Amino acid sequence: MAHVAPGRARAHSGGMLRGMRRSLILCSLALAGCGDNVVPDPPPAVLDGSCEGTPGRPRVLVFSRENLWTHPSNPVAQQALLDMCTTRGFSVVASRDPFVFENYLATSDVAVFALTSGPVLDTDDRRARLESWLRDGHGLVGIHSASATEPDWPFFGTALGGEFYAHYPALVTATWTSVEPDHAISAGYPVTQVRTDEWYTFEHHPDTVRGTHVLFTLDEATMPADLPEDLKMGVHPMAWTHTGYGGRTFYLGLGHTPESFREPAFLDLIAHGIEWTAGSY
Repeated sequence: MAHVAPGRARAHSGGMLRGMRRSLILCSLALAGCGDNVVPDPPPAVLDGSCEGTPGRPRVLVFSRENLWTHPSNPVAQQALLDMCTTRGFSVVASRDPFVFENYLATSDVAVFALTSGPVLDTDDRRARLESWLRDGHGLVGIHSASATEPDWPFFGTALGGEFYAHYPALVTATWTSVEPDHAISAGYPVTQVRTDEWYTFEHHPDTVRGTHVLFTLDEATMPADLPEDLKMGVHPMAWTHTGYGGRTFYLGLGHTPESFREPAFLDLIAHGIEWTAGSY
């Protein structure tokens, strides 16, 4: 059986993960002074890593918090993005901590949600700040399970251009194709490539969303013969851009395996996505 996000309906109108709402607990009855409305101090923010790149190059905030699934590729992806300080000249701040995300967002050009999942921002204030920041023209990059992030906040799925529905229940070696090989993001990437990954199906075709442009598609004919009908999308999108909310988004559906983030061509694709969303092209 395919892995379907809890509570997801196939129709877009039911596209949010039901039951994933989580209250921010401000006080516990076990804490002294709780009855006097004393709110405990928040835990100290945890910065996983940061580095300075070349002046004028994109300033990148990498957010890697997972609250739905745990990917072994998550720390590998985070380190690969930090390495782009030296390989690409980016300035990078990386963390799984929403306090760090909040504190560094205003000084960043691009926010990369690198294999995030579930509710990760915790407060409506952080969500409002991110929405305002994106609408002001900043960039968003989503990798793999980013499409299953903030399921109860409709704007995030809108800005990303698509929402996770399910995936085939095993890693599969299949073919994906660049349908826009001249785009700034996909330029130089193989037009057709056979790779092993976890292949997602989305709630709807991203190209039905205004401002969305598909860059790569999965060849469903190369998937196993028992691919369920509800996981088929015909022209099956796997990576796209979105410009319909004020800023720029690049979403990449692949990246389940740690090996992905050791592939120079795959990292080129992500770096080009960061540069494009930052307005470098």
